[in-house]
Amino acid sequence: MQKLLIIILLFFPLEVFSTDLFGFKIGDNVNKFFSNTFIKKNKLKHKETFTGFFEIDISEDINAFNKNNLFSYYILVLNQKDIIHGISGVE
Repeated sequence: MQKLLIIILLFFPLEVFSTDLFGFKIGDNVNKFFSNTFIKKNKLKHKETFTGFFEIDISEDINAFNKNNLFSYYILVLNQKDIIHGISGVE
């Protein structure tokens, strides 16, 4: 039985990681999706990261096709060059 459990764990990773979520992709420039005016107006310092990272609440501006009924808030984490480093959906 122990051998079977070990084999099952090898086939099912414990962590799920994706670089593409809600129509956004990590590594893309946020200018691809939003205007410079929108970015400057909504960019806030990210409280939980090192300096040089920012967050943008895109909840009101995300495409309806990319929304998920389980989440109410959508946040992108950007660096100083407006490259996407994190994508979050929060209830």
